[in-house]
Amino acid sequence: MILQINVIRKKDEMSVEAFRDYMLNVHAAKVTALPEVAGYHQNQILVAQKFVMASTNQVVDCFEFMFFENDEDLNKCWASDAYKTVCADEENYAADVQVLVTERHTVTPVHYEKTLVKRMSIITRKVDVDFDKFKYEWYVNHAAFVQQMPGIEGYHQDLVTERYAPRGRYANRSKVYIDGVVELYFESQDKLNESFSSENGVRSNWHTRTIIKEVTPFLVEEHIIK
Repeated sequence: MILQINVIRKKDEMSVEAFRDYMLNVHAAKVTALPEVAGYHQNQILVAQKFVMASTNQVVDCFEFMFFENDEDLNKCWASDAYKTVCADEENYAADVQVLVTERHTVTPVHYEKTLVKRMSIITRKVDVDFDKFKYEWYVNHAAFVQQMPGIEGYHQDLVTERYAPRGRYANRSKVYIDGVVELYFESQDKLNESFSSENGVRSNWHTRTIIKEVTPFLVEEHIIK
């Protein structure tokens, strides 16, 4: 499964309420009409959480998820006139869109039958940690630390393999400074806080600092539209 994540910053003159309404009630229908799109989620930002390793440059109002079965479907979608129409719709709601093509690694399947709190984080690896080392440490060792944290109801790691800004224009890490996106689920905000303050949460944070330069977390409201 290929996951395209669009990191969206809304137009400055647009209210949060108007942005969410447009995304959910106008833009979503345009995306779900694309035949190649196998799934579509919106993660609307509720609050950017304070964290000592957070970037001061990441302003996000929505993480838009577009799922594709394979690279062929992704490329076919991008080449279509219908997708160009979806991209053109950005002028109605977005000041900036960074497009990430990611490889999703599910560590703990999500219990979607429950009402859950979701935390997402943008992560950037250290400059002395190359892609292969980062992937191994994140997928294997760091995932093991997080799995030991109490209260985890779901955990995805979305590894960035390609970056575009604006859409259709390839970008390197100096322009789109993101190496991965984390999705964590908990039963409540209290459970989230307890998990990160636990002994295993502290150990996970220690390992984070060995491979990651910045972690910018957000509480989000997830809308599974398709």
